[in-house]
Amino acid sequence: MKIVVLAGGLSPERDVSFSSGTMAANALLSLGHQAILVDLFFGLPEWDGKADLFAQAKPLPPFRVSESEPDLDALRQSRKAGFNDYIGLNVPELCEIADIVYMALHGDCGENGKLQAFFDARGIRYTGSGADGCRNAMDKWISKQMFDAAGILTPKGQLLKAGDPFDPGSLPIPCVVKPCNGGSSIGVSIVRERRDLYDALKLAFSMENTILVEEYDRGREMSWAVLGDGAYPYALPIDHYYCEEDGHIFFHSGKTGHKIDAVRSHDKASYCVYGSGERKEGELVASETGKTTAYSLGGLEDRGIMFVEPGVDVYEGMIVGEANKGLDLAVNVVKAKQ
Repeated sequence: MKIVVLAGGLSPERDVSFSSGTMAANALLSLGHQAILVDLFFGLPEWDGKADLFAQAKPLPPFRVSESEPDLDALRQSRKAGFNDYIGLNVPELCEIADIVYMALHGDCGENGKLQAFFDARGIRYTGSGADGCRNAMDKWISKQMFDAAGILTPKGQLLKAGDPFDPGSLPIPCVVKPCNGGSSIGVSIVRERRDLYDALKLAFSMENTILVEEYDRGREMSWAVLGDGAYPYALPIDHYYCEEDGHIFFHSGKTGHKIDAVRSHDKASYCVYGSGERKEGELVASETGKTTAYSLGGLEDRGIMFVEPGVDVYEGMIVGEANKGLDLAVNVVKAKQ
């Protein structure tokens, strides 16, 4: 297949997107597809519409995410021309001749549904959710209202708009201050003291004109994707995010732990451990000594099933499960965290 991997864009998460897009493009190339990485914002101004860019596709070197956020104003000024303010030259035309567009965009430029609606209007096929789903999921206030309407509990919160008056004293402490349409924890602050509230509001408003302030609820953050709809949706492995330093979120700078700690397969129930390991004589063997901290709903069919409950002390060399189909499996073990 001829595939455009769309990344970059005019977003604070631009670098994160390039990292994802590079890995996706290389994976698709390894599977025999003709995949090219394209920057949504800069596009392909030199392309004459005739050269077969897909036939020239080659593997890309790994992309390293910078610890500093991109200067979006400088990017705007450096671009000479574009299809519009957010889409670069020749991007729509190239996407139209591709078999499908792989959406590797992070941030509102590729996740708020506007680009999906644009592609729908031009008959361009793309991966991921449709325009309505993207809009409802990206806008945290809309999502919050939908959850509330469905009886799903969410932290109490307020929507603040730049230029509108509000009473800072009415905001709860501790609280979480976040851009309403952002991602990757960029612009997010956990405020534990009222004296820190101003800086948190200033940071969030520097990202966009609408922000959300919610009560802080301590807990684990987990997310998982569901493929398909209808009668047989399939849940992918759960992602677990945690902060390494109290009150700070470090996803963008690369300091946040981001581990897959649970999987789902059919209706089987079992538990997993967290870290790395090796297969030994058909059994899963722990490679570290520590304490299990997570559980799973089962094991992926081609990766084995794990049988260690949370809170169990694990020693190096301990047999913690069995491997299916003779495949290696990274057994998850980690020292207990407070």
